[in-house]
Amino acid sequence: MKTTLFLIRHAKAQGNLENRFQSRYNSELSEEGLKQTELLKEYFKNKKIDFVFYSPAIRAKQTAQITFSSRKIPLIEEQQLIERDLGILDGMCLKDAAKSFPEVTKLFNNEIADLDIPGLEKSYDLSKRALNIVEKIVSNNLGKNIAIVTHFFWIYFFLVEATKIDFNEIRKFKIPTSSVTTVYVIGDKRPFEYKLEEIGIIRHIQK
Repeated sequence: MKTTLFLIRHAKAQGNLENRFQSRYNSELSEEGLKQTELLKEYFKNKKIDFVFYSPAIRAKQTAQITFSSRKIPLIEEQQLIERDLGILDGMCLKDAAKSFPEVTKLFNNEIADLDIPGLEKSYDLSKRALNIVEKIVSNNLGKNIAIVTHFFWIYFFLVEATKIDFNEIRKFKIPTSSVTTVYVIGDKRPFEYKLEEIGIIRHIQK
């Protein structure tokens, strides 16, 4: 049996424009982000979607609602889709964070998986959290087409854990705001097999 996942990184938020670390830090979609959601809506309008799950962060919730609320599709908030806990970095601008943690730029750009920063969720824990909730969602919706609106680090480390592609390989691919990553899930019970079809596509916002 094949279940299809569309992993959508939320549209561009005000915090993205300000180069802020965003986890629990809540910023609404920017004007550009709102335009991106309209393009996402157009991209998905002819695709069969059975369920939409989204992170409780306002930027993800807005992305899900604007993209899919005009269709009769269940929209379900899921706490475990929240972005990586960034600890004391959350809400900080990159330039301010770099004063205390010089290597933080590498974390911001996904060049390294972990840093010794108070409160930062370890990549291992994020990977396990992401895979566990996806396995739960898939188990309850076998054979369906499922959209998941979530975040930058969450998508990367889910892919590392699910596909077993090395972090240093997977990070070479970009996952911009409003991008869509497609994963096929094979099987009818855990553990599932995950096949990466496309990663970080933005054809719909490059028109």
